[in-house]
Amino acid sequence: MINLGIEGLGHIGRIHHQASHKVENARVVAVATSRTEDARRQIHDVDFIYFRLGFPAWVSTVGIQSPSGSWDHVSTRLQYPGAIASVEASYLMPESWPFSCGFRVTGANGCLEFHFRVAGNIEQRQKAVGDFLMYGPGGAITRPEFQPCDMYASQLHYFVDCLERSQPPARCPPRHSLEVMRIMDACRRSADIGQAVKPEAADGSSGGHLPGV
Repeated sequence: MINLGIEGLGHIGRIHHQASHKVENARVVAVATSRTEDARRQIHDVDFIYFRLGFPAWVSTVGIQSPSGSWDHVSTRLQYPGAIASVEASYLMPESWPFSCGFRVTGANGCLEFHFRVAGNIEQRQKAVGDFLMYGPGGAITRPEFQPCDMYASQLHYFVDCLERSQPPARCPPRHSLEVMRIMDACRRSADIGQAVKPEAADGSSGGHLPGV
């Protein structure tokens, strides 16, 4: 995987649209037996969208629900002032389907696209294939430089470093995590009632603000 600090995002200008997906095979559907599994479908994608665009004004989620009440396939749209984002997440693919995830960020000056696929599931991520491209004006296509890394190991290294320096995390502080969970709650409510939902931020304000603002 890549380090998603993604300095390249600054080169595409103001973000108009961000799309993310995470699609897994049916091998893991057996664990999706409760409504608490709903959040697992989209949470990392929503977290990244929040990191770039902030707290949405509205969310709208539709999906396919299992007999247990878990949403096994969901599609979500998040509305921002001057921008939109979308997420697809699924556990309903056949067992032959590779674990697949990626994103596309479209801005005023270009577009960034990342995709990642690995046969089986994420446990085999060292065997994954993927690409990271930037589509610029005038037909230019480049591969932004990045540092390959194991995303789980990087998270642990960062957390341990914060502990060793006795400093709170600057990346994904607790408030950000709380707001992402509030967005996820709104997505679940939207799927349940079949209507768009206006999420409420941690401070009680309405959506449409930047992270932590």
